Order: sequence, then structure tokens, then C-alpha cells
Amino acid sequence: MTMNEPGNGELARKIEDFRRDVRDDFQAITNQLNQFVLREVYLADKRALEDRLARMERESESARSAARTAIYACIATIVAAIVVAVLVKGGGR
Repeated sequence: MTMNEPGNGELARKIEDFRRDVRDDFQAITNQLNQFVLREVYLADKRALEDRLARMERESESARSAARTAIYACIATIVAAIVVAVLVKGGGR
């Protein structure tokens, strides 16, 4: 055995250091994996969000349609009242 070759004790320490490093690395990987969301959960959440957005768009369009109908009804009522007023006032002599 030459002076440059490590002894058994030094090899044991290096192996133990290596094992500790590997254990720490696996723990870090496990911690990172615990932060991720499963693909199935992500897809289900995405589908629910898309359904909610579609429902909100339908409700918004329905509200716009109702508002448009109410405005047309008001305009028609005003026009009808003006026509009746003109006819009653003397437009039909």
C-alpha cells in the first residue's frame, strides 16, 4: 500500500458521506415532488374552470339579450305613445 491510497477508515467515511449526500438529494427531490399537482387533478381543475367560464359567458349573453329586449320594448312604448298623442291631439282631422 502506497501513501497515496486511502485507508479503510477513510474509504468508510467517504462512502458514508456519499450515502448522506444521496439521501439529502432524494429528500430534496421528494420535497419538490410534493409541491406538484397530479395531472388528473390539474386536468379536472382546468375542465371545471372552462365550464365555469362558459357558463359565465352564457349568462352574460343572456343578460345582454334581456337588456336589449327591454330597451327595444321601452323605445316601442315611447313611439306608440307619441303616435297615439299625435292622433288624439288632432293629427287625424
